[in-house]
Amino acid sequence: MSDHGPLHGPLLRALMEARGDVPPSLARFDALVRSDGPPPSFEEYSARMGAALCPWRQTCYFDARARRRLTSVANARFEKIAADLGVSIPASFWRFLAKRGAHGSEVREVVLGMEATVPLRLKYYLVFRGPAASTVEALRVALGAPELPATLHMGSVCILGLDFHPCGLHDFKVYVRLDSRRLPHVIENFADFRALAVGCRYLVFQHCVVSRRRQVYFHANSPAVLEDHLALDPRAEGARGSLADTLARMNRRLEGRDAGVLRPWIASFVYRQGALEATPANIYFHLGRG
Repeated sequence: MSDHGPLHGPLLRALMEARGDVPPSLARFDALVRSDGPPPSFEEYSARMGAALCPWRQTCYFDARARRRLTSVANARFEKIAADLGVSIPASFWRFLAKRGAHGSEVREVVLGMEATVPLRLKYYLVFRGPAASTVEALRVALGAPELPATLHMGSVCILGLDFHPCGLHDFKVYVRLDSRRLPHVIENFADFRALAVGCRYLVFQHCVVSRRRQVYFHANSPAVLEDHLALDPRAEGARGSLADTLARMNRRLEGRDAGVLRPWIASFVYRQGALEATPANIYFHLGRG
């Protein structure tokens, strides 16, 4: 199978042409996530920031609300991907899918993702459209994850994220919608993010029960909101400059195919000791017209 064959989507093809060091595991994920039937409903490219840039991330959404059978499609592909990449998924997870599954009316999308680090991380997420506390708790018990903090408002849960590495469960992540009126009282440096928050549709709090990592996700009204805040510049040193250069190269390839360009729609910032860190932890890009 050619690396640039028809099984690969436009985002990975652009990344392959922009950079020559794309991990084979990411290329394999991309091929398998769109095999045997309907393609993903939506695809997202993202990068993890830090001391070094990790640009090897892809997320594929299957719209279970619009087409209920896409849940089974996504689950079957996840099983195939895990087996192919040597990721050990606990048997209790498969039993949950077989017995209860993710077919409830509360599920809006089933999401499969990949972060091609060493060790790699394979992601299975559920995006909810209705009350989902019971589904989250059932999966937590099935996977033996630590208990959720009593302060987490489960009535506002909107996403559940399961990260797996080759040895099993890596993290169990719960995302809840935030009440923007409370933010100045719980984020000490909220003034530094006020303009960004005003330009967002909503904000989401992420609590990772295994790693204990916490983040706030800013979902922008438009990409310009995040572009103004992030000011990514290829001349900058470190992760920001490297990401800006990668995006510029990818977008030149995408524009040549009249596919639109990648622009930022979501950014997350680590929440630690009552404040948000200044540098984004993750940035998520969607393909659209400039």
